[in-house]
Amino acid sequence: MFDVPLLWSTVAHQADYHWDVEGAMIAKVLGGCGAHNAMLYVRSLPKDFEAWNLTDVGWTWEAALAEDMALEDFDGPPSSYHGKGGPIRSAPPMYVDQVAPYFLEACRITGLPISDDFNAPNGRLGAAYYHFCIKNGVRMSAARAFLGPIMDERSNLDIVLKAEVTHVLMSGEKDGVYTATGVSFAAEGGDSREARLKSPGRGKGKGNVVLTAGAIHTPKILMNSGVGPRRKLEEAGIPVLVDLPGVGENLQDHPSVPMTFTLTTPLAGRVAAAAGSFEELTEYKDWVVEGGEILRAKGATSRADRAGGPGQQWGGGGFFPGDQPGSQQKDYTIFASSGFTAGAFLKSDKGSKNPAFKENYPDLQLTVFPRISEPHLVQKQQESEEAMDAGASPRAANLSSTPTLPPASKTQRGTMLVTIALLDPQARYSVELDPRDAMHGPARVREANVSASEGEGFLSDMDIGKLIWGVRNVRVIARTSPMTEAAQEETLPGPDLVDEGVLKKWVRKNKFVNSHWCGSCKMTKEEDPMGVVDPRLHVMGVDGLRVADASVFPTIPSGNTHSTVLMVASRGAKFILDEFFGR
Repeated sequence: MFDVPLLWSTVAHQADYHWDVEGAMIAKVLGGCGAHNAMLYVRSLPKDFEAWNLTDVGWTWEAALAEDMALEDFDGPPSSYHGKGGPIRSAPPMYVDQVAPYFLEACRITGLPISDDFNAPNGRLGAAYYHFCIKNGVRMSAARAFLGPIMDERSNLDIVLKAEVTHVLMSGEKDGVYTATGVSFAAEGGDSREARLKSPGRGKGKGNVVLTAGAIHTPKILMNSGVGPRRKLEEAGIPVLVDLPGVGENLQDHPSVPMTFTLTTPLAGRVAAAAGSFEELTEYKDWVVEGGEILRAKGATSRADRAGGPGQQWGGGGFFPGDQPGSQQKDYTIFASSGFTAGAFLKSDKGSKNPAFKENYPDLQLTVFPRISEPHLVQKQQESEEAMDAGASPRAANLSSTPTLPPASKTQRGTMLVTIALLDPQARYSVELDPRDAMHGPARVREANVSASEGEGFLSDMDIGKLIWGVRNVRVIARTSPMTEAAQEETLPGPDLVDEGVLKKWVRKNKFVNSHWCGSCKMTKEEDPMGVVDPRLHVMGVDGLRVADASVFPTIPSGNTHSTVLMVASRGAKFILDEFFGR
């Protein structure tokens, strides 16, 4: 199931593979959220590193690019900014969905640039096909890329499955500093076990504990280890070893709102025909073999689905990435895709309080789904279906507390989805411990008000203004030919919601999380009172303890976070080796 790209939104709803965190989708598998995300490969921008304010200590875009290229195995035209031979495959889509060509052509006609590559220098602003971490039709997760080749070969590697780390083991304080000596974890069946380092500490020949539990669970582990805000630890009855106020604070995401449109009858039929093969999944499972491919044995393929699509040229062959010179991609079935392929990055007219956001940097991301398959919204669609079964009207519920989506089984035509994600939010969250059981209970994510003067909800007025700007511009694209041949009626928020005040209320009530969680163990220079790790990823006040996941991002990147997580983790591994060998 995890290997089949199209099943990403299905995997996201498998309770056995996710942590019990209300309102968030956090994968509980090897490789973390790389096992259930949409596989988009979107790098951070130069301004993202400017915003981190750590360029003078090595965290520059140029250093990140070098790391990205070393990790990458790009399947596309030769490029000075893409790598070959690394463990992570990135590639243009192997399959193009039915709506994407209409969307891209409409974007071009409205004046948006059409990018060849969102990861190219100066290529982010505009519309394009995304690149994906998919190899030969199979998800290229971090676990597959890094653990897969060595799991049976390394005598010094032990992987303990169905286990949860509860806290870091510490030695006594010396000169105001503790030393991490190992971890305690709950094994399958609930037994408490320990894993200890032979030679813990900092410096040549010393071993490190490295936390990579993600932006929700890394701060939970730290707090349960006595490292965190004094108030939270004392309230939970945890002895305070290191008072770090920033642990669990500064948590960020890309708040988003959904827009839905009914598809025109011809396109709805084509989408349904392609999606129909989804019901025949059992016939495809035999095509997924270890290290193999999902072949084009059956189902709709990108070239077979060209009938009726717009004819805007890209490299002489239309809006299909397989036509780009140098591409090694083949025709694959819909199973070799996320089910969607195109998006856009826009710059609103609302400015930014972050000086790193310059005029040519986007602050909104659009993603176009030919069906409602975004996992955070699939559950809402199911709830809408139940409400309609009870006689309620989805249109009447547009101002409810959660997004109300047209239920698929109740619409005569298919429904497409456009998500609008805010890339530079002022909104912040915090990670809280379960007051009933801090050690074993689920972590909690709390919305933190930006300012008491901002009114209802935690989104700032600027955040809301940008999302409204996004709604209005999606409407412009939807009303532009040839998109009018694909999208028919706007069903969410609905064409009657045009007043600024009404849209503000709608945005507040219909925002949803993207689960791009980051920032809760902020990397800073030591003088920052809210810092948690230093630029070499050491936890402040504890020797031999590092963090190497999205929690260290000071601010959220301008797009999907997976590639930046890989880059940070790879640099962290090099920091450890440099220190161990005294380099």
